[in-house]
Amino acid sequence: IIGHFGLGFYSTFMVADKVTINTLSYKEGAEPVFWECDGGTEYTMSTGDRDVHGTEITLYLNEDSYEFANEYRVKEVLEKYCSFMP
Repeated sequence: IIGHFGLGFYSTFMVADKVTINTLSYKEGAEPVFWECDGGTEYTMSTGDRDVHGTEITLYLNEDSYEFANEYRVKEVLEKYCSFMP
């Protein structure tokens, strides 16, 4: 049920002031898409700039969350809270 309603993604705004997604589907003829949101009810979508399929998600950390820019801190948190996941 984790992520069933999309709440997992929105938890990114607990640590980020802004989130961007730049994505391109693997499907033939797909166009890249760029999505941006500051955590409010509004967001913007425009043409992305990816030329290979895949997705890049960028979190612009808020001042209180700079500790999560440290690779070892992120690893510590993931090991603590995700160890029960399959």
